[in-house]
Amino acid sequence: MKVFKVYHRSSHHASVSGYNQLTQYGEDSLISATPKYIPYRVAKYISQRTDQDAGIYDSNSVFKDINLTIKILKYGIRAKTIHYLNAERDIRIASILKPFLHKTKVCATFHKPPSILKTQISNTTYLSKLDGAIVVGSNQVSFIKETFGLDNVKYIPHGVDVHFFKPSKDVFKSSNKPNILFVGQHLRDFDTLNKVIKVFENKNQSIIFNIVLREDFRNNVCDSPIVNVFSNIDDYKLLELYQKATLLYLPLKDSTACNSILEAMACGLPIITTKVGGNSDYLSNTSSILLDPATVQDSVTVITKVINSQELQKHMSLSVRKKAVDCFSWKIISKSISQFYHELHNK
Repeated sequence: MKVFKVYHRSSHHASVSGYNQLTQYGEDSLISATPKYIPYRVAKYISQRTDQDAGIYDSNSVFKDINLTIKILKYGIRAKTIHYLNAERDIRIASILKPFLHKTKVCATFHKPPSILKTQISNTTYLSKLDGAIVVGSNQVSFIKETFGLDNVKYIPHGVDVHFFKPSKDVFKSSNKPNILFVGQHLRDFDTLNKVIKVFENKNQSIIFNIVLREDFRNNVCDSPIVNVFSNIDDYKLLELYQKATLLYLPLKDSTACNSILEAMACGLPIITTKVGGNSDYLSNTSSILLDPATVQDSVTVITKVINSQELQKHMSLSVRKKAVDCFSWKIISKSISQFYHELHNK
């Protein structure tokens, strides 16, 4: 069975991060936004006249649709699966052509939590024609079924590159100054983060917060002598920050899967985050600490507890690394997704 993967890469992700890493597994036909067959201005014209309430559809989406159409026509009537790796964007032509595509199943992976999807997609015309959907957070399942009228919705976790993101050899060496890592911007609770930073600043405690985020989000982080901000860094600098951090502190407003949490897990980094969305699924059976939303004093208390106990750090580190390797390596996740493809065709 041939699989056509329509993928998107977020520019702010490291080259070894994100769901598009799934394209590295399997001998599938990859559908990218390579400009072919029509000028860019024509693709832009088409996208600007397309309803965005059914999901993001830009000039790249137009090129993907053209490239997909040509490839599936060349492949003929043999059994095939079309997998949109990001259900929140691009899905148009496969749904339109679906009645004419024999032995073809169309599926997509949803990444956004219900709180975002409610506002982003109000036109369900195209998504309701999917044969199946993958979700990366169990908190998405019922919403996707009810909103898009889909019966075949399966939770398959997001993966992580456990070979690149791994602990350093001196992971348990003590540090003179604890450093707290915060990574990303999507659905991050900057208000809680900034309040926690100010508490530690006022305590005059010897501690550093390393913040990694896009340049255009820099103003979301308070100015403080205990804060370092990193933007536009390469993969190896990001890895170094994970490996040298004392812990990941990541207050969130909502979530499904979180790349930063998965990468921290793979690096064996103790994790303190918020009990929202899919976090409990990913961090279950580890020693990670999940807090109620916007709990500043609780955050300060547990951060202090972890940085003052090397034994606790070791225990938390081992538990998250083990779960990342055992449950979330891309090799394991890709096998689950391949099985999902076969289930679609057997229904």
